Amino acid sequence: TQKSKLGSTVLFTSLGVPLIYNGQEFGQNAPHRDDFGYPIYQPLQWNNLNTDLGQELFDHYKKLSELRKSYNVFNNGYHDLKLTDNNKKCIVYWRSHNEDKIVIAANFDSNPQYLDIEFPQSGLWYDFLNGSNFEIDSNFYGNWLLPPYSAFVFTSSLPNSVILGDVNLDGFINVLDVVLVVGCIVGSCNVDDTSSGDYNQDGLINVLDVVMIVNFIVNQ
Repeated sequence: TQKSKLGSTVLFTSLGVPLIYNGQEFGQNAPHRDDFGYPIYQPLQWNNLNTDLGQELFDHYKKLSELRKSYNVFNNGYHDLKLTDNNKKCIVYWRSHNEDKIVIAANFDSNPQYLDIEFPQSGLWYDFLNGSNFEIDSNFYGNWLLPPYSAFVFTSSLPNSVILGDVNLDGFINVLDVVLVVGCIVGSCNVDDTSSGDYNQDGLINVLDVVMIVNFIVNQ
């Protein structure tokens, strides 16, 4: 699963239009071939979605689709390779279009690796696939840990479709979103992407965000 997630992340963030085969997004087995090398018909393995691994992979592809839909840089941008480390089997590249840039770091090694990742600028950045954020004081983040066969996608802004405060992404800001933010504060977070819960955009999710979301609900 990790290798599939790594490959799909690089595929969806590289130049061109990503192409996948039927069922790849939930772990469909590669087609069998006959003695002449022709693929043998194979029905889609929908039951894979009933497994933890199949659902994990499907959720990852769904997140990647959201990424490409939310940032125009993937439609108009160019590819800027910033680092290739053959010893660590790691690469870092940017997708860029005008002032918009997205940073991708990938580890193709079977061992974890630490990288000094170059960013276009300092400030707040979002770990898109994991739904977290962090702040850097320069244009480098030192010693970022990349687990084996993993890739990270960093964005400098929230997706165009995300509304601050709409934590459950239902298009509304209401008491359900407050409950979810409180859950993240007390350690029982039930959302994949917490970035919209950081209402005041200070890089943290805390009681200040709850107060501001409640004020918005009361005054709307």
